[in-house]
Amino acid sequence: TQTLVGGVSSIDDLRKFQKWNPHILIATPGRLADFLNRGNIVSTKNCEALVLDEADRLLDLAFEKEMNVIFRSLPKQKRVGLFSATILNASANFHKTGMRNPVKIVVNAKNHKPKSLQLNYTIVNPEDKLNQLFNFLDTYHFRKAIVYFPTCLSVDYFYSLFKQLIH
Repeated sequence: TQTLVGGVSSIDDLRKFQKWNPHILIATPGRLADFLNRGNIVSTKNCEALVLDEADRLLDLAFEKEMNVIFRSLPKQKRVGLFSATILNASANFHKTGMRNPVKIVVNAKNHKPKSLQLNYTIVNPEDKLNQLFNFLDTYHFRKAIVYFPTCLSVDYFYSLFKQLIH
């Protein structure tokens, strides 16, 4: 896999792409559109799938230019997965994806959550956040947990930190 996000030079991204030949790109719309616009350096002819998270936001007017570049750059024959927790009227913008006969799958449509899912949050001072996170993880022994961080840099940093702590 390779991530394409702001803060890294386009030249570095291209070098990594050519060196690693990744099978999966994870990108912000603007960065991916820029990456695919780099001429014949990046071949998309073997692209089999496009997955859009927060699809309702990506298909609105704010990202129209970038998404048009992405859709034009990819083969017409591909699987497209649109995911969103807040999508209201998905069919309104399906035509932009080139999808034919789209199927909408609604999970827990009546706002029910799985019985085993617990949603919790707490408000803490910034200097106490890391300590509080470790206390939560130590106290509750989650099988699975999602922790949100405000930037890509912080995600990378804490991923490295957690990896070191686990080993």
